[in-house]
Amino acid sequence: MTADFGVGAGVEPKSIVLFGQDRRSYLGAIAADVNRLSLAARESLYNIRSHTELPRSVAWPLVMIYYASLFSAQMLLRVWGDAPSYLRTEELLHLRRVGAAYGVLAVGHYNTGQYMIGDNAVSGQIDFRPINGAGSHEAVWRALDIRMSSITSLIAGSGSLTSQDKIDASKDVAHLVKMVTKAGAGAKWLSTFRNDLQYRQAYGAWFPYRDGRMTVERIVDRVRDVVSGAVDIEQFEYRSADDITAFSESCLALICATRMTLVDMYERNPAGSFL
Repeated sequence: MTADFGVGAGVEPKSIVLFGQDRRSYLGAIAADVNRLSLAARESLYNIRSHTELPRSVAWPLVMIYYASLFSAQMLLRVWGDAPSYLRTEELLHLRRVGAAYGVLAVGHYNTGQYMIGDNAVSGQIDFRPINGAGSHEAVWRALDIRMSSITSLIAGSGSLTSQDKIDASKDVAHLVKMVTKAGAGAKWLSTFRNDLQYRQAYGAWFPYRDGRMTVERIVDRVRDVVSGAVDIEQFEYRSADDITAFSESCLALICATRMTLVDMYERNPAGSFL
């Protein structure tokens, strides 16, 4: 963004709003973010194929699926109007200077950390607030929980969707919520599981392997189905009895839902543009 914007006090404590900015420029930045994240997700999934020499060593492939799902969550949130972002103090200096010129004191305390940048399509303003007490991953999963809980009502109130579109979209969101939140436990469980998998070598994904139900070949085949569009969100099933399968399928369901959303956006726009 350029300096062509103003800063005002937000409704929440320590929050601000940006106004007067070039909206197309802002959406262009969001589109660039979505493109960057989609490439990072695709690359993470592609690299799973380099871990096939030990067929039962599924730990790193599962970690790669997790990161692809994290990038997908960030994409989906940006499409829905929320952009959780990690910003450094030097990236905030210009914003702090503009805020000082408008007499907005809250922005003077902005330093390196997590911030939520929200697009208010009604007012045309950009909501900007710090996210307290959350690391990079937790901030994303927390934001996804909040947005998924409200998206169904937004779908119902949409003036641009047909009745059938609303039914289909609501059903897909409900299924996604069930998969990603572990049937109501919250999306943060994906990060907790990944931490235990990666740092505690849990769940039998590292030698000595617990069982042979999950293999690298099986993961590669499932990833191929998702990337090619051979499956959709309704074909994923949450299985509470098998931790590794539940984790893998939940991550892949989120990746699948994000892919379906971006493909749908592309097909609805003859120009093929995110904007």
